[in-house]
Amino acid sequence: MTSFVDNQRYDRQIRVWGAEAQSRIQNAKILILNFSGLNVEVVKNLVLAGMSVTIVDSRKVEVVDLQSNFFLTFDDIGRNVAEAVRERVQELNPTGTIKAVDTVVSSLDSSVIHNHDIVLLHGESEVGSVEIVIPICYIINPIDVANSLKAK
Repeated sequence: MTSFVDNQRYDRQIRVWGAEAQSRIQNAKILILNFSGLNVEVVKNLVLAGMSVTIVDSRKVEVVDLQSNFFLTFDDIGRNVAEAVRERVQELNPTGTIKAVDTVVSSLDSSVIHNHDIVLLHGESEVGSVEIVIPICYIINPIDVANSLKAK
């Protein structure tokens, strides 16, 4: 059940696809592995739609990151990317949950992946991250993983 405030916030979306679909969107948990490039724009849109996001990234912010990540500022240089953007991403939608995890994908506990509905792996991932993530996702939902791999 959504509140009056949520109904006002998501009024256009509810009119397009209905209250039940909006409720499912708001309950969706998205895992973002590596917050760079396309994932910056994707996260913005997912959070504005009402989804909760966990950002996993072990990198430190560098000057070059400021060119493609509009959530970062010069003050963030040297900080962990996920931690640096978490608060600014949260400001887009105070009702969603935004978490930041400072770790490499290869050391990510499989329970973290299991607790999310969608996993997005993009960017310059550390070696072996795809080989680790895909088998875990395949165990959870083999049809979605197989279809995603065919799309390439």
